[in-house]
Amino acid sequence: MAELFKFKDDAHSKKRGGYSTLLEIYCAECSTFLFYYQKDGDGDLFRCYLNRILGPEPFSLLQQDPQIKEISDMPMLTCPTCNTCIGSPMRHSDNRLAFNMNANQFVQKINTNE
Repeated sequence: MAELFKFKDDAHSKKRGGYSTLLEIYCAECSTFLFYYQKDGDGDLFRCYLNRILGPEPFSLLQQDPQIKEISDMPMLTCPTCNTCIGSPMRHSDNRLAFNMNANQFVQKINTNE
């Protein structure tokens, strides 16, 4: 399924070296798969931008929700299975909406089916 995603190639990815990795994000508490995420550049994952969450629903639909314009419109990023808080809403300095990730509450794995 992950091989169906097309990476976004924009100014944000070019700023980070022009290469991206597809990550699988899981809940650290119960191991539930949450979503696929396009990580641009290297380094640790501190935040997940809405426009880089590739799927599946409902997480991928957050970027298209016309109701979400400010961080106050965003839900907390929680595991649908155990309700662990994975991340909190934020707006990055480049004005993109994102989730500030709680480092010990998620596990990331590099998807090798690209």
